[in-house]
Amino acid sequence: MKKFGMVQPIVINKRTGNVVAGHQRIKVLQDESVAEADIAVIDIEPTEEKALNIALNNPYITGEFTADLEDILADVGVELPELMADLNFDDLLADIGDNGKLKSGNTDPDDMPDVPEKPKTRISDLYRLSEHRLLCGDATNVDDVARLMNGEKADMVFTDPPYGVNYSAKNKFLNAYDEGNRVQEDIKNDINEKDAFELWGKAFELFANNLKATHSIYICSPQVRNLMMMMMMMMIEKGGIYISNVIIWIKNNHVFGRLDYMLKHEPIIYGWLKSKKHKFYGNGEQKFSVWNYDKPIKSKLHPTMKPVELIINAIKNSSLKNHIVADFFGGSGSTLIACEQTDRRCYMMEIDPHYCDVIVNRWENFTGEKAELINGTT
Repeated sequence: MKKFGMVQPIVINKRTGNVVAGHQRIKVLQDESVAEADIAVIDIEPTEEKALNIALNNPYITGEFTADLEDILADVGVELPELMADLNFDDLLADIGDNGKLKSGNTDPDDMPDVPEKPKTRISDLYRLSEHRLLCGDATNVDDVARLMNGEKADMVFTDPPYGVNYSAKNKFLNAYDEGNRVQEDIKNDINEKDAFELWGKAFELFANNLKATHSIYICSPQVRNLMMMMMMMMIEKGGIYISNVIIWIKNNHVFGRLDYMLKHEPIIYGWLKSKKHKFYGNGEQKFSVWNYDKPIKSKLHPTMKPVELIINAIKNSSLKNHIVADFFGGSGSTLIACEQTDRRCYMMEIDPHYCDVIVNRWENFTGEKAELINGTT
């Protein structure tokens, strides 16, 4: 103001008498004992006033914002949700909502309960776990997916589908090799290659149909060998999903096997719906194509278990607080715990009742809360 003068007027809402913009200008004018100044008078509802105040004090414009902005945005989102999209407040909310703090729990996020010999869960059981949902059902079944989603669409997908690998047989080999204690019982997602292609095609189409138009999907992938990764990519594209690139998870330890070069990485396919724009919030700690995370110690109990912090990185890059993250191949429940820690809502499916028990027990152990069986209700 000292150099250019007051190039913008003070804005006052006639209906409320509040200063909407120009608080700092008023302070400077008072300090300089200026008695009169130009003002712009508007006449709008209080909620619209809040929205205008945020827009005029947007940190992308001014570099700063007032306290309690998250509460104001929440009010605007409830009373005038269309303004959230029209004024691009989602990006602003992302900056103040994902401040790096994660909800802690009673257990380590990667801790996984033992797989029960006889499960309590039955096929078609539906659980409510606070804000999350878990269905013991089939990821390729339209009715099961509709029941899980309950009329809503996901804001993001993170999932780890079966790869057409017989993990029980593989674990028997590895246990003999290193005297380990990996689970050797059959896992319901242990399927052959032909069945994997059919499953992928149906499941990826259902993911696409239940994902909001502007949001992203992460699909953990098999390795390149035997063309399985290429075949998965073909099924992803066929399902209506555009593949942007492949993220490489670098683990702290390799996987024993018969290969000359033992594997120390896993690929994750990243994309969004074809012919659609997508939102990338970028609040995760890693935003390059290579992610370094230690493999969970408990992963011996589930052969493809991903570290929770890896999933959190994807979630914070591609969703906001209170968004729905869908995972129709729940496994041991790592996506659920990642959502719990980041204040997202996880809508999870798992076909194996044994692992549904694991998911429920894992969440209850972590939160200290109790899951609610809600069969026959929503």
